[in-house]
Amino acid sequence: MGKKIHARDLREQRKTDRTEKFADQNKKREAERAVPKKDAAVSVKSVSSVSSKKDNVTKSMAKAAGVKSVFAVGNTVYMTSFGRGNDAVLEQKIVDTSHEPLNIDDPAYQLNVVTMNGYSVTGHRGETVSAVTDNPLRRFNGRKKDEPEQSVPTDMLCLKPTLEKKFFGKEFDDNIHIQLIYNILDIEKILAVYSTNAIYALNNMSADENIENSDFFMKRTTDETFDDFEKKKESTNSREKADFDAFEKFIGNYRLAYFADAFYVNKKNPKGKAKNVLREDKELYSVLTLIGKLRHWCVHSEEGRAEFWLYKLDELKDDFKNVLDVVYNRPVEEINNRFIENNKVNIQILGSVYKNTDIAELVRSYYEFLITKKYKNMGFSIKKLRESMLEGKGYADKEYDSVRNKLYQMTDFILYTGYINEDSDRADDLVNTLRSSLKEDDKTTVYCKEADYLWKKYRESIREVADALDGDNIKKLSKSNIEIQEDKLRKCFISYADSVSEFTKLIYLLTRFLSGKEINDLVTTLINKFDNIRSFLEIMDELGLDRTFTAEYSFFEGSTKYLAELVELNSFVKSCSFDINAKRTMYRDALDILGIESDKTEEDIEKMIDNILQIDANGDKKLKKNNGLRNFIASNVIDSNRFKYLVRYGNPKKIRETAKCKPAVRFVLNEIPDAQIERYYEACCPKNTALCSANKRREKLADMIAEIKFENFSDAGNYQKANVTSRTSEAEIKRKNQAIIRLYLTVMYIMLKNLVNVNARYVIAFHCVERDTKLYAESGLEVGNIEKNKTNLTMAVMGVKLENGIIKTEFDKSFAENAANRYLRNARWYKLILDNLKKSERAVVNEFRNTVCHLNAIRNININIKEIKEVENYFALYHYLIQKHLENRFADKKVERDTGDFISKLEEHKTYCKDFVKAYCTPFGYNLVRYKNLTIDGLFDKNYPGKDDSDEQK
Repeated sequence: MGKKIHARDLREQRKTDRTEKFADQNKKREAERAVPKKDAAVSVKSVSSVSSKKDNVTKSMAKAAGVKSVFAVGNTVYMTSFGRGNDAVLEQKIVDTSHEPLNIDDPAYQLNVVTMNGYSVTGHRGETVSAVTDNPLRRFNGRKKDEPEQSVPTDMLCLKPTLEKKFFGKEFDDNIHIQLIYNILDIEKILAVYSTNAIYALNNMSADENIENSDFFMKRTTDETFDDFEKKKESTNSREKADFDAFEKFIGNYRLAYFADAFYVNKKNPKGKAKNVLREDKELYSVLTLIGKLRHWCVHSEEGRAEFWLYKLDELKDDFKNVLDVVYNRPVEEINNRFIENNKVNIQILGSVYKNTDIAELVRSYYEFLITKKYKNMGFSIKKLRESMLEGKGYADKEYDSVRNKLYQMTDFILYTGYINEDSDRADDLVNTLRSSLKEDDKTTVYCKEADYLWKKYRESIREVADALDGDNIKKLSKSNIEIQEDKLRKCFISYADSVSEFTKLIYLLTRFLSGKEINDLVTTLINKFDNIRSFLEIMDELGLDRTFTAEYSFFEGSTKYLAELVELNSFVKSCSFDINAKRTMYRDALDILGIESDKTEEDIEKMIDNILQIDANGDKKLKKNNGLRNFIASNVIDSNRFKYLVRYGNPKKIRETAKCKPAVRFVLNEIPDAQIERYYEACCPKNTALCSANKRREKLADMIAEIKFENFSDAGNYQKANVTSRTSEAEIKRKNQAIIRLYLTVMYIMLKNLVNVNARYVIAFHCVERDTKLYAESGLEVGNIEKNKTNLTMAVMGVKLENGIIKTEFDKSFAENAANRYLRNARWYKLILDNLKKSERAVVNEFRNTVCHLNAIRNININIKEIKEVENYFALYHYLIQKHLENRFADKKVERDTGDFISKLEEHKTYCKDFVKAYCTPFGYNLVRYKNLTIDGLFDKNYPGKDDSDEQK
């Protein structure tokens, strides 16, 4: 009998096979695109873009060679290289097959071969790298016979003329303006995602089960101030009065404490003791209205003056401007006013290292380093250099545990100032060398080599810092005062609200509703887009091109200013959270997420919370208190960022129920590395650490997660003070319980976060449907009402007509050739989308849209996930949840035959139905690339390559 194969091993083997097959398909496609059809001068081996995990290649060959961008202006091509930061330096001017160097003094690369198909270059800054980049004038323009073979490329949607007239007032014969425009559109896309997430999280805090497709924020407008709104309180109109009542109910929710930065303010009582209190109603209303309006503007297509609301924020009424100022100034004032006091120990130690530097100048430099974080914009990682430099030098020893943060911080400052003041040319060389390094291993080698140089140069300074971090010396320095006149520091301070645009202050307000990683993604994306816009404008100025925006988009003339503000915002936005003491509601959420026995009544639960908070029967605090249990719950649950994320995006009770779904939990555990699983297992099962496979450990941990409940930790007060490093039984219990809770919250956080991220892709897609519907209508295409039928845009682009609400159009190659989108002129794909349009059902598609924009599948995850048989990737899990939600929605309604067949397959196989995905995603069919990426799991996420089944529907 053959050897049995474990089910998980079999799945892993299948996944590996799919990964290799998908990688081979990608390689073939890349090779086909890279092979020149008319000119043998361009080598087949010179592929302009490569990406292979197997070879650890992380960037394009052209970028490694120093090519930043290639622009087409009329029949002329311009090539640029990387300058300082994100600047583009003009390198070459090319007309047909002749070229003229523009950067004669310091060229970044050499142009070897110029053909009508592409250009061969060799970079010589850093490592020597050869590459080929395409001729943009020869790119695919849509397979229409009347289009010239060589012309400035259009955009994917063939909306270039419409977009250029909308943003600049006229059309252009270049591909620079359209690239700039798409960076603006990307800003709107990222804001659509995070404003949607923020509103969902706020609604979710109400713990109201009846807010799936409607919410308090839908009607908010900045045309109405709180004084106007307050009149509804006494209104005889029932709807108006209900609107005001909904507001009062909303702000009375203690869960607003999870968003303390936005809703709470620190005030001192008559005795001088600080206390956190809820903002005044006017400010609360203004905060909620601004976030609600931002989300509505991003997700729904506005008309008239409202269409440009985001770019006219200087027209906001004073109430809204005032609250933006108040919220923004709180962290700025705290950082600026307390900088010297909070950092005087480090400043004095550094003063002894830089003896010849004026103390005011040193403080300014340290402020720029620590607060504005200019070292993060150097093009290389100071942290990686420091880690490589200090490895094996003894600074990881236990004696430095309590001061390691200070040591590393000051070491980073020493390296940073060294590059800025002494080694700026060396810093440029390091950036170029890293850029030319194709593999991560090559980059590591570069960092190690540079670290050797840095250690030789700065080891004495670093040793001096380490020696100064003696406990007694730190106490002495902390009692000293540093006197510096404020006017000598103010120039380096973060700008106060009166010097910052309303746009940046609104972005800061939005971040108060997001997690740390979400904040980072939002702000860094905005920085990247504004930096690109700035760079494009500079290139256009250099080439003498007209780049005057229309009045509606004149906001972007100030891109340099907004870029500087966002860079400054990014320096403090994640480190300025305003935490308040845990509210009673938070302890209730903690109990719910840990799990309460089903036989407990609400009265029982309230008594449990009283016990945690040490409150007696009269509601007073007990005289002899044991806060061990309260501290355990606070430190291990409530203070956890994982917990805060789960409460924002999930319901604590539903999270607990979801954790009982073994296939989903096992999938997440499979994603955690074996070494980490081993550590969790040893901590969670200290008395059962006998050798066993990683799979068995995951099974055991999944069982523990499924069975977790609050009662398991109810005696935590007895061992909370146990020394975590000791070997006592109390300490072992403490470590075990902490590990179980940490693993449980981590697994559920990973699951929920990935589902929210998958949902974000569809939020963007529906945002683009609304946006592109208007654009196509402006271009002259007749598009039906997108609110009534979300597939109207796809049908209009394809030229498909409805008869009595039914698609009667039969496939004809001539229809494909005349599609408004160039990629839909591919006959095979045109037919596939036409077939899927016929299988889609209007009511189902509309419900899918509402489910995406209100995150409803995630809201009810505990119900939808129960019966899933297996989870292969988050795409599959997400669509299973979506389809179960749709099934429940239409359980008592008559559906069309195809929808019924899809639901039958869902029930039969207990996994998502791929054909169902292709049907309800047809609103995205007008953009073929997006449609494929959102309906095929292998294209959706390259980290989980599934089967590219696009050929199955031929």
